[in-house]
Amino acid sequence: MRRLLERLGEPVQIGTATVRGVYVNRYQQAPLGAPGAANSEPVLAVMSSDAQGIALGAALSVAGRNWRVMEKRPDGSGVTELLLQLAP
Repeated sequence: MRRLLERLGEPVQIGTATVRGVYVNRYQQAPLGAPGAANSEPVLAVMSSDAQGIALGAALSVAGRNWRVMEKRPDGSGVTELLLQLAP
């Protein structure tokens, strides 16, 4: 996965660190039975070793917008998804 992030990832400044990550704004549908709503889920996939030093609430800029890290989701394969929220 490191090779994939090295090839497809873009450098992203998070705090004082620069990491390589892949930004994705996934479509997320509301669960069945919930009022008909859909949402997007912006995430930045980074190597888990890089994610260790990233604090919740850390600021970053990717895809031309400013974001905050709201949650870390390690997938068990060495990649962690950082759930993002637009910064005020």
